[in-house]
Amino acid sequence: ISKLTYSDQHFLFFTQLLILLPIAFAAHRLRISVVWAVFIYLAILFNTSLNATRQVIAVSFCLLSLSFLLQNKYLKSIVWVVVAYGFHHSAVLFIVFVFLHHWLNNHSFGTKKSVVLLISLGIVLFFTVFSSVGMYLIENLLADDYGSYGSDNKFGTKFPIALFGLSLFNAFVYYWAVKGKRQNAVLYLFNYLVYLCPAICFSGLLSRYAVRVVYYPLFMFILIFPYLIKNLGVPPKAKGLVVFAYIVYFFLTMVPYESSF
Repeated sequence: ISKLTYSDQHFLFFTQLLILLPIAFAAHRLRISVVWAVFIYLAILFNTSLNATRQVIAVSFCLLSLSFLLQNKYLKSIVWVVVAYGFHHSAVLFIVFVFLHHWLNNHSFGTKKSVVLLISLGIVLFFTVFSSVGMYLIENLLADDYGSYGSDNKFGTKFPIALFGLSLFNAFVYYWAVKGKRQNAVLYLFNYLVYLCPAICFSGLLSRYAVRVVYYPLFMFILIFPYLIKNLGVPPKAKGLVVFAYIVYFFLTMVPYESSF
């Protein structure tokens, strides 16, 4: 777009449109508040989109994939993951949660604490291996372009910590909202998406090259929280806390990387 119009404004407009449309459509399909979904996107992901544009577009299409997944439309869900993969190859990781949801729907014992722990460890191990492979490729094949990232205090020091804090906050709010509520297939999947994030984010702190791996489960909260509001009746205090904390997060991540000059 920028090459056709030679305009940064046009580039930013169309990339943000490409991100917002799947989010709005996903929220509309689930009959949840589009306003809440867009607000959460702007607060926790907009700043990132100005740097990791292609991957944030991929995340938005994975959100659309999630909307089909929650209605057990697996083929359409996978189709949108493939579309997301066209923007960023890391989107293939979301396939893990597609198969997980299908498995949970057909195996009730998948919700038992012992099984949840084993599956959680398996998923974290999967992402950790992915991170290690990514680190190896970057260090050995792409060192000229990416070698400095994460190698000292000039790059990537604030953002992984911010993601880790966000994952803990989301898990706290989610636990507050679902505590005492009757579980169903949707909440079982949400449990994995939300509670796995702190562990995966912690892995990202250890291997900052692959910190973006956590984007896919972490930013599903853009749809998860409005879904909880509509279906579980989130307490007003929790809503207010989310608004306040996300606005603070927005300003904390306005400059996620320290200047190298």
